[in-house]
Amino acid sequence: LQTFILLVEFASWAHRRIAKDALCMASQLAVLIREAGVSESDEATQDIEWESWVAIEERRRTLFAGYLLFNLHSIVFDTHPLILNYEIGLYLPDYAAQWRATNAEQWKQGPRQPECGFQDGLRRLFSETESRREPNLSSFANYLLMQGIIQEMYRECPIFTNTTARSDRDRRFETALRTWQLGWETMEESSHDSDLDPLYAKGPLALTGDALLRLAYIRLSSGHKLSKTLLLSRDAQRMLRKPKPLARSQQVNRAVMHAAHSLSVPVRLGITLMTTTKEL
Repeated sequence: LQTFILLVEFASWAHRRIAKDALCMASQLAVLIREAGVSESDEATQDIEWESWVAIEERRRTLFAGYLLFNLHSIVFDTHPLILNYEIGLYLPDYAAQWRATNAEQWKQGPRQPECGFQDGLRRLFSETESRREPNLSSFANYLLMQGIIQEMYRECPIFTNTTARSDRDRRFETALRTWQLGWETMEESSHDSDLDPLYAKGPLALTGDALLRLAYIRLSSGHKLSKTLLLSRDAQRMLRKPKPLARSQQVNRAVMHAAHSLSVPVRLGITLMTTTKEL
């Protein structure tokens, strides 16, 4: 299953002819992930042994990797998500330090993340009555929840047609995004993933999480997305020739601001790399 996920992952960003095959293989992968029990609860007890915990955590991360891949396909190629949020019964992945432990002693030395189900974590983000702060979740867990918010946005946005419904929808998603951002900024692993350098040894989750947050605000404010045909073409000039017209409004202005901030990140990274790289 892990090999199949990697195959679809690499094929998705290859030449457009191979990318189409990746989208076809994704349907087969979704069947295997369902058969592997993505809808089953896998809560781990506090007195669990290290070997048993590793087996559970590996299974979680593998199945969630498939879920993330399908969500990325939905974002990039405008396809329907193949694994929906409500299908997931898994608990969220633990801290990276625990996962990297090479023996039971190392594993016992670090704190464990409180067990939190994916469904509970996502529900708390949208709740206006519960605490605005999530349990102290791992970077990977927070990243998964952001993907869950974007999938909900993908599924619910076409439903609303009148102004009142759109306003209610916007408030609901803005609550979720603000709550998620607060949890991301205060999580214990934030110091590990706060560096925006994609070559950072701890991983570029901060860079990716920030990009998804801004994408969510852009989608929420403008509903703008490129068509599947344009994205599969891999032709940047073709994308630029067919922009979606947007009526000027406060929401569109907000989307433009988030888009500008998104562009500023690679610009800053580029300047940093250029100032530290010697010309040959």
